[in-house]
Amino acid sequence: MRPFVFVVLACLLSFGTIVEAQTRLLYPQEQALKRQTMNMNEIERELDKQAQQGANAAMNAAQEMLIAQFNQMLANDPNLKAQFDAATAEQQAAFMLQFGIVKPAAGQGDQFSFLIQRLDGIIGDLEKSNVPSDHPDVAALLGRVEAAKARISQLQQQSESKTEQAQAANDLSDYPDFTKNLETATKHAYAIRDALLASRKIAALANQQPGRKDSWLLENQINGYELARFKDGNDKLSVFENEVNRWTSKYQPLMARSQIYKGQWQEVSTAFAQIAAALRSESAQATQVLSKVIDHNVGVINYILSPDENDATFQRMSKAMLLDRVRNPGRGRLDGLSQARSNIELALSGFPINGGTRQKVKLEAADAAVDEAVAVYARSLMADQRMPSDGYEGDDRDELSDKAINFVKDLYAGADIHSVAVCCDWENVKYVEEIVEPDGRKWEQPHDYRKMQIAVAVIENDTEAKMIVVGVLQNFISNEELIEFLGERPMLRKNL
Repeated sequence: MRPFVFVVLACLLSFGTIVEAQTRLLYPQEQALKRQTMNMNEIERELDKQAQQGANAAMNAAQEMLIAQFNQMLANDPNLKAQFDAATAEQQAAFMLQFGIVKPAAGQGDQFSFLIQRLDGIIGDLEKSNVPSDHPDVAALLGRVEAAKARISQLQQQSESKTEQAQAANDLSDYPDFTKNLETATKHAYAIRDALLASRKIAALANQQPGRKDSWLLENQINGYELARFKDGNDKLSVFENEVNRWTSKYQPLMARSQIYKGQWQEVSTAFAQIAAALRSESAQATQVLSKVIDHNVGVINYILSPDENDATFQRMSKAMLLDRVRNPGRGRLDGLSQARSNIELALSGFPINGGTRQKVKLEAADAAVDEAVAVYARSLMADQRMPSDGYEGDDRDELSDKAINFVKDLYAGADIHSVAVCCDWENVKYVEEIVEPDGRKWEQPHDYRKMQIAVAVIENDTEAKMIVVGVLQNFISNEELIEFLGERPMLRKNL
């Protein structure tokens, strides 16, 4: 038995020596294995990190937005969409990558391409170092490499699936008007925001009402554009609300599947609702201020037309304004009546439509009162109007009369001339004016002329006539004569 035991023992010892020889690596091989084992550990940690962060498994908001915009671009351009659909997966991925959209595909570099290159580098370094692949540690490392590649492939498929899901969620082919409606809802929100800001500015004028004789100058406080925005926002608020609410209901399915479009719509609709509530709450006070402006200025107009008897200042002002309107019909004015009226009209430009009619009636009544006052004053002037005395006794009296008559006949074809009055003597004017040129040179301009006014009575009808005032100016410097129209005064025929 002993010889057999020695034989077995010798075989075991011999086998151990053979195994040790087979598993032992040369120093360069050991270093390559050690180096690539460390490299593999780092790759696995990076894969774990990406998996934990979800960078490769979920579509972030920025990518969703890009995909949504990309899909909208395709929807707006049928030719481009047809070309895209006909392209290969690799071509589609490369095209999308130009827009910043990462869509993994065969042959396309993606977020894992660098890791795959490193895994291939592990194998390449082991082969270059002639590390035996059947060595247990080497085989284990190579197994880890294959497992990592399989894991990357799985994560790529998950990422592709997420991309496709995001594309489907943000596809607007079944809601082609979403973008247009979103832009319109945004414009609605801005419109009522402008109305709200104008409302607050108008309401702030409540304590600035002047005295009863002074116009409330709204034009110095707020401009017509702001008033128009206030009116427009209030008049269209209900229409805007109905549209936004209808669209909110319509796009519920889209918002249920797309966080991007849900966020966009909720941002606009929420802002709209908040601003609309504020405008509805605050606009009433601003409308009251505009109403006070109108009522106040109507009162100012009425006072100017009929001031207190002991108010000498406004008595003179009233007569001057009425006389100007009688003597110069149709001419633009900057007096108190015009000022008060223009501010009434300005307030009306911001008055909401629900009530604006009543306010316009007040303006029409004020206009009618002014027209009536002017007519009454004109009749009083007409009743008092007389031709001036015909007191000029100069040798050229007949000549001047003929010139005035001929001028009126040319001015009023077919005029029925009743009489002529050369009332006064010539007014002589003579003086020297010093002229200073832009370059500093000075020279004297002499003036030497005389002027006169001649009244020509023209019959209008059985009861009315008018007096035409003609001016004659004779310039002795230029030796020229100017005959001109100076004015027209209504008269009663009985006063001729």
